[in-house]
Amino acid sequence: MSKGLLWFYLLVSSHFLISSDLKEYLYPVGVSSTNGHAVPFVYVVYQKAPDNLTLFGWDPVSLYAYPLLHSIHMPAAVRIMSDASGFSFVSNGRVWIKQFNKRSPRIISIQDSLYDYISVDWIDELAGYCCCKKRDRYGIFHFSINGDTDAIAFSDHYDCLHPQKIGSLLFYIQRLEIEGNTQYRIVQQPYPNIQYSNQSFNDTDAYTEWAKKIITHQTAIEHEMRMPDDTEHSEVVADFNNRQIMFLSMVDEDRGFVIEYGDTSSPETIDCVYHSIVRTKSGWQVNPLFNFAIPVDLISHQADRLYESLVPFVPIYHNQGIYFSDCGRSESGKASLYKYDFLSQEVAPVAVNSTEIVFAPFLFKDQLFYGGAITNQEDTNKTELHNGSICLKLPSF
Repeated sequence: MSKGLLWFYLLVSSHFLISSDLKEYLYPVGVSSTNGHAVPFVYVVYQKAPDNLTLFGWDPVSLYAYPLLHSIHMPAAVRIMSDASGFSFVSNGRVWIKQFNKRSPRIISIQDSLYDYISVDWIDELAGYCCCKKRDRYGIFHFSINGDTDAIAFSDHYDCLHPQKIGSLLFYIQRLEIEGNTQYRIVQQPYPNIQYSNQSFNDTDAYTEWAKKIITHQTAIEHEMRMPDDTEHSEVVADFNNRQIMFLSMVDEDRGFVIEYGDTSSPETIDCVYHSIVRTKSGWQVNPLFNFAIPVDLISHQADRLYESLVPFVPIYHNQGIYFSDCGRSESGKASLYKYDFLSQEVAPVAVNSTEIVFAPFLFKDQLFYGGAITNQEDTNKTELHNGSICLKLPSF
């Protein structure tokens, strides 16, 4: 055998061995509401490899799960439309909508130079808001289903991240540089009332208005760059100074949670603190609730990494408790489920039917379903069916 063929053989063989040992992940990412449109189901992501993702619609009663998208898509940031007529997702750097009465998803043609979408959330069936980049800075933008956009929180001098619209207020994390140090704070501001026409570009008048907007786009950019960094009515809710925070989650206008994370204290984990933020008569108060650790290898560039990185580890608040995944408390070092109880202010393990990595659960009809890593050796209660469908039983409690 020539050296060239030998190297080719070794390369293919090693790739096969690595691929066969890859961890697979299965976990819920959303829940549909019927609103009279369809049978409710759970959105489940099945990751066979970091570049092989399938989004399923799973019925917890029949246990039948069918693929919702073609395999060419790598769906992230899945969000259910407000009228339950479909869902949106981010794939290949674009925002897509898949409506159940349509055969294929379509791209929302955003009429601005936006890219690197982190999240997309819906206000109603015609409009929503997203967190993405513009001119190398993350901002928060209101958009319509036809692609109209308006900046809600944006600056060329800092990032606006993890937005949460609660009623008429917008909460988000601001990341900025002060004297060479990166600072983090939670900010709130009024969410403006923005209305767009739902006309099609087949309408001559609507097309003319759109053309005028494109022609004056450069003027708008110059005006935007002259705008002050802070909006007139913004308010700092909590200043974390140089402590890094992410995944702001508001329960209502007076209460929410946020994750503080540090640099990796060891090669294996990232240490985090879960904080509550509460509005009181004397102002906002920040209280640390519990610590937890996330495995580094699941968010790094290793072969077993999660495509959606930290998303499956975001804790969930339910029934006076917070359920979360932690690899720092288990003897095996694998992430398992725990509950923080607000009454006792203590953390207790949650019994799970798995010896593998377990992610934070997802609420569906007063049941908490959870996912995690699966292996060929373990009984995963997953059976492959025809046309890419599967029969699946997600564990719950």
